[in-house]
Amino acid sequence: MDEDQDLRRQRDRPCTHRPRRPASSAGERRGSIVNCSFGTAVSGGDRKRPACSASKSDINALTCNIAGNWGNVGLRRNGVMPGLVMGEIQEQQNDVDLQKMFLSRVPTTRLGRPADLASVVTFLLSDDAGWINGQVWAIDGGASMRA
Repeated sequence: MDEDQDLRRQRDRPCTHRPRRPASSAGERRGSIVNCSFGTAVSGGDRKRPACSASKSDINALTCNIAGNWGNVGLRRNGVMPGLVMGEIQEQQNDVDLQKMFLSRVPTTRLGRPADLASVVTFLLSDDAGWINGQVWAIDGGASMRA
């Protein structure tokens, strides 16, 4: 299996995670969900498609709501907001103007890669992130930084 196939397999698996450790003898249940939205959820930057920005904002709100309501029974819910990630679709579209525009607005030297997003999602689903709940992480090369 080459690296691209492995990344697609990781990306396409369900965003739920069963803990590696068994449930406690008291019947404790645990799990984790990671939602995906976009930076336009907080910036309102997609003026051509306002419904897209609004729906992504709703996903972020739902992330926090579920984390608050279900965290006490062992369900963690977090989210990621990726920037421009050069996955299959972006590679096929090859929108050079979009790529240049994105790079001109971020304090980084490259566009995102699927592995950038996959590693963060994998971490958030893992037991290592057991005390992270209700957070939405921007994985965007610094595009959403605030001074």
